[in-house]
Amino acid sequence: MKRCIALLSIVLTTLVSAQFCNAQSFESQSASIAAAFNAKNATALSAYFCNSVELVLPGLDDTYPKVQARNHVADFFAKQPTKSFEILHQGSRANVSFIVGQLTTVTSSFRVNMLFKKEGNVLKIYQLRIE
Repeated sequence: MKRCIALLSIVLTTLVSAQFCNAQSFESQSASIAAAFNAKNATALSAYFCNSVELVLPGLDDTYPKVQARNHVADFFAKQPTKSFEILHQGSRANVSFIVGQLTTVTSSFRVNMLFKKEGNVLKIYQLRIE
């Protein structure tokens, strides 16, 4: 009985630790993504893109290869210079993680939604909406 309790304790500790590490890495990734938005750095942001990204920007709504999506985001940043980006909410459910943010530019304010899926051990953006 004592062995079962000890084994159960080890298993639970391992599971909780793994969840904490995943949360920490998503927190770190979220901070890097926010920094990329604030720096208007489409290349840094695209490092978190899947190989194809469902991209919704003013005037665009389609699925693009990673490089083309990066170019569209760079064009958006050139036309809408960023003043600030703030993460309003983030979280994970099942195999999907998300970030909801507010992008303030020189001329407008946009709601930003990002959906992530796991590729290997890394979360990648498969949907980016700036509306």
